[in-house]
Amino acid sequence: MEQRGFGDPNAVVMDCVWDCAGPITVGDGFDEISRKRQSCTSVMPTMDNLYREGRLRTQRRGKGYIYPASMGHEGCSARLMRAAVDCAGDTSAVLGFVVDQMSAEQWAQLKAATCRGRR
Repeated sequence: MEQRGFGDPNAVVMDCVWDCAGPITVGDGFDEISRKRQSCTSVMPTMDNLYREGRLRTQRRGKGYIYPASMGHEGCSARLMRAAVDCAGDTSAVLGFVVDQMSAEQWAQLKAATCRGRR
């Protein structure tokens, strides 16, 4: 599932990181992406960009690094939703449009989350 809000190379790498059981190396990312796509951009610069943006973390392992995601799909989606609401001229209208497009199940989930209140 491609995460919206990322450019194509970033989305491909983040999907790869999220799909793996744990942190990945640049080589792991290159191997996985190469298997799924005919061609891929350079994985190392993309992972470095994602690290500088705070979307990946780095951990030293031996002579190299591993890259775990700093947050999952849900956290990134929430960040994107928050950015959309923050830049809206009329927040109430934007939220109304979002709610109007929700399924009954999504609406029930929103109501349950709202009842739990702020954490």
